[in-house]
Amino acid sequence: MYQEFFLQKGVLVLPIVALLSFGLAFAAILWWSLRAEKKLHLQELAELPLDGDLEAPTAERQKGVRP
Repeated sequence: MYQEFFLQKGVLVLPIVALLSFGLAFAAILWWSLRAEKKLHLQELAELPLDGDLEAPTAERQKGVRP
């Protein structure tokens, strides 16, 4: 009974399309993040918070007032 309802309405196609689009998007993002040429750039970005040369902005600097 339920199979006939879903086959007549075409509603079953929507979850399949959603699952396929999610799978393709996940695979594309995974591929993009694991490429070898991007690893050096991403590693540099990951080390930015640990860089000792930069100091945190103070409230005066954020407002534009210089000491």
